[in-house]
Amino acid sequence: DLNQAIELAPDSGIAYMNRGDAYDDIGKYKQAIADYSQAIELNYDPPSWGYNNRGRVYYELKDYEQAIADFNQAIELNPDFGLAYLNRGNAYDHLQEFEPAIDDFTMVIKLAPKRADGYLGRGVAYAKMGAFEQAVPDFTAVIELRPNYNKGYYNRAIAYANTGKPEAAKEDLLKAKEVTDDPDLLALINEGLTQLNDAN
Repeated sequence: DLNQAIELAPDSGIAYMNRGDAYDDIGKYKQAIADYSQAIELNYDPPSWGYNNRGRVYYELKDYEQAIADFNQAIELNPDFGLAYLNRGNAYDHLQEFEPAIDDFTMVIKLAPKRADGYLGRGVAYAKMGAFEQAVPDFTAVIELRPNYNKGYYNRAIAYANTGKPEAAKEDLLKAKEVTDDPDLLALINEGLTQLNDAN
């Protein structure tokens, strides 16, 4: 029991981290923030994780500025912390600050070249900026790393549709449809296919 662990060792950063994780998992975000803050206060080792996890909760609460402040701390403590760059990139993306988001996703790719989410994040940021030509290779990398990942195909289809390649877009939408079980994404895929068919 995590509460008992804290009663037995009130100065244990790890007990607060574990309970913070448990609160985060069930959506009790205020309690998670309090526990992560206590873990940071108690010098939980490695300290970068306390900031990263608390930042992730602020992100869930859509407090992106506060999330970025925590991810900054995590990265300052551990400049090779790929997950913190990924999280900060996502927060910047939500604030529509695409250039720093792209820098962070590029760092994720540098630190973990086999991680599909770094390429996906950067591709999406490029696409949101209207740089679809630059987005295509990133979505292709996502597909190479995770061949059955629906978002890789869906996002590349959007990029192809915006770079005058409707047939390639259609092919990717059909592949995305084949590998998805997400009803929301399925609706978007069907809408995209209808638009492409109407345009022909």
